[in-house]
This record gives sequence, C-alpha cells and structure tokens, in this order.
Amino acid sequence: MAALKHNAYLNNHWTPDEQSALEALLVKYSTDNEMHRYAKIAMHLKDKCLRDVILRCRWMSEKLTDLMPKLTNYASAPPNAQAILPMDSNGEIFYQAIGGPTGMLLEQNAQALDQISANFAACQIQENINLLWQTQSNIFNVINKYD
Repeated sequence: MAALKHNAYLNNHWTPDEQSALEALLVKYSTDNEMHRYAKIAMHLKDKCLRDVILRCRWMSEKLTDLMPKLTNYASAPPNAQAILPMDSNGEIFYQAIGGPTGMLLEQNAQALDQISANFAACQIQENINLLWQTQSNIFNVINKYD
C-alpha cells in the first residue's frame, strides 16, 4: 500500500490543490474512524503518505485551536469599534498617521514588499535581494527604537 509507505525524503509542503483536496476528503470520509479516514485520504493524494496526512490534520487542528480565542475576542468587540490606525478604502494603513521615522520605515517596507511581489510576477527574483535586506534593516530599526 503506497499510502502506508513512509518516505523520509518527502517534504512537508502542501500545494493549494492538495490542501483543497484534503479538506474535501475530510468531509467525504468524516463518518469513518480517524485512522481509516487518514488512510483513505492518503491513497487519494499522489505525493502524500499516511504520515503526511496525519501531521497536516494535526497541524490544522492546532491552528484552529489557536485561532478560536482570537475569534472570540474579535466577536466580543463592540460593533462600532474603530480601527486603531486610520485605513484607506482598500484596508491599508496610512503610515503617515503613525508618523515620524517609524511611519517612514513602515511605508518603505510596504513599497519594498509591493516591488518584491512585482519582481516575482516578472520573474526578476534576483532584484529582490536588496529589497529584502532593506526590509529586514527597517524592521530591526523599528524594533530597536522600542527596546
């Protein structure tokens, strides 16, 4: 059974298609006992073994458990609560509202990250090295300001 075979060299990366398939199969086999469910799912996923499926399901469960208190706190906020920082119509923060050097550094990071995304889209990955260094430096400067 390929689904039960352990392959230590398989990476733990899940593509969006694999994640979607996993979620659909979890619903499909929800009435099976846990181990049978995972085995059936692993048989459907070409590049995943039983171990990968179990680890991913545990990770998803832990992620959901960690998220629940945050959702509860968000739901208990007053309905008219406003954001701490002003935002534009796209939900982006106005960094000028933060002001000072911190606002400038955060604005530079936002621009650098936008450029990094554009470079990835244009397959100009090499251009991102300096932008990543700049972003890291800006983050360290903001952190050091508050230490």
